[in-house]
Amino acid sequence: MDYDQRALDRLCGKLEEKNGCYEYQGAIIDGGYGVFWFNGRNHYAHRVAWTLEKGEIPVGLLVLHECDNRCCVNVEHLFLGLLEHPGPAIEVMQRVGIDKRKVQNALKEIREGGTEDVTQPKK
Repeated sequence: MDYDQRALDRLCGKLEEKNGCYEYQGAIIDGGYGVFWFNGRNHYAHRVAWTLEKGEIPVGLLVLHECDNRCCVNVEHLFLGLLEHPGPAIEVMQRVGIDKRKVQNALKEIREGGTEDVTQPKK
């Protein structure tokens, strides 16, 4: 069993299904988000679920909830996106440990690139 499968098994062991959401039952921070130990540090549980099921999260994008349930880790309820205004997006990303310059550069590329698929690596 590889590391990612063990992490996925640990994550799934902390879930409870409620109204279609898979609510994380581990540590919950004040904002209502689940926190899960992964790759040597704590991460938001919904971001770990996305990474394990869908792959890496591109710099400059957030994992957002369609269901508005912050402790939900059901990847069918999650999507990649930006907050409406880049200022709050930068503040959120800084709180989760993403370098401000990387975020600003990614947002600039997204704005200038128009229809570029930012979920694909650059060539």
